[in-house]
Amino acid sequence: MIHQYDGDSKEYKDFQTAQKTTDAINLAKVEYYLNFHGYPEKEMGEIATTAPWVVIHHAADFKTRERNFKIIYKAYLKEAIDIDALSMYLGRMYKMKFGERHRMKNPYKPEDEINLLTEKLELK
Repeated sequence: MIHQYDGDSKEYKDFQTAQKTTDAINLAKVEYYLNFHGYPEKEMGEIATTAPWVVIHHAADFKTRERNFKIIYKAYLKEAIDIDALSMYLGRMYKMKFGERHRMKNPYKPEDEINLLTEKLELK
């Protein structure tokens, strides 16, 4: 529905403000939960394991992703987050930091990309 409005319209600007507010509230809730309970285990189901990283991934700044990387990475190691989700998370961090998408020559394994991105982003 919001696509029917011009980017300079009051409706569009109101939508953007409401979205930023909602994102900030959701991020605060997710970070509080993660600090108190840790990352949801794989056995808790797809919605429980997907929601935290998606909320963090949707945050508008690099520092939020960097601050939460360790818990996201540990969740990946425990298979609560799949490799494609972690790759997307790191790829967006790379773009935010360096202003361009990370590219690798094929063939490569997703694990190779994750290892290279964590090194380039100085996350390990």
